[in-house]
Amino acid sequence: MLIDHYQMNGEAIRSEYTLIQTAMMTSYTDYKYKDMLKTIITKYKDLTPGLHYLAAVALTLPISTVDCERGFSAVSRIKTNLRNRLSEKILRCLLFISVEGPPIEKFDFKAASDAWAMTKTRRLQLD
Repeated sequence: MLIDHYQMNGEAIRSEYTLIQTAMMTSYTDYKYKDMLKTIITKYKDLTPGLHYLAAVALTLPISTVDCERGFSAVSRIKTNLRNRLSEKILRCLLFISVEGPPIEKFDFKAASDAWAMTKTRRLQLD
């Protein structure tokens, strides 16, 4: 499917695969699919340029829509009716923190508050 989608020469890709097939099957019998693709990218890059490209593409393709759905759910939690005027930059930062940030139980609120207070002079001085 990738060969057709990227309009590559299928015969050339098949010959590249045949070239390394024996080495891959004998050396990496217990490897998983992802590990085999990584091996093609690292060890056989110069020998099989077309297969190298397809392996790189295959490793970047998501295998499910879970991450997208998780992102949509996070946006729904962050951008509520009361917070509908958030700028794109702020929304992106909040979304990044929500998805990639530490769990709330491990977040150091005191350190975050201190860092925020030190960024510039505030009108109120809190002791």
